[in-house]
Amino acid sequence: IGLLETAYFLIWEDTDYCYKAKKAGFSLISVPDAKIYHKVTSSFTGVKPQMHYFLRRGRLLWIKRNRKLLPPSYKYSLFIELFKLFRHFIVKSIVFPFSTKNKQEMRRKRLKRYRAGIRGVFHFCLGKFGNTY
Repeated sequence: IGLLETAYFLIWEDTDYCYKAKKAGFSLISVPDAKIYHKVTSSFTGVKPQMHYFLRRGRLLWIKRNRKLLPPSYKYSLFIELFKLFRHFIVKSIVFPFSTKNKQEMRRKRLKRYRAGIRGVFHFCLGKFGNTY
């Protein structure tokens, strides 16, 4: 069935590969007790903005590539994903100034993650894929 799609770079490439295998007639199984050891440290420790960038961009790319295999309810899924992200960012931005000082640092981190997600959406729309963060 070929190699993993390099456009994803991180996150969603394994899901895409599984859909590709299923489309080619392979059966998929899950082994919950399996363990994977990485030779080097993991890509993201904690919740970093880069993770949200790759999650959003990869999800949109995956939906675009696999729309025909998805249920009819996914017809407007690209639009819905974009709407949700912008809605969260706008709401969180409005609430930020009214937060207590203790909550402001936490909200500042969240806003960085939302901004990274929006950057991922823009890069998806521009066709920028791979390691582009």
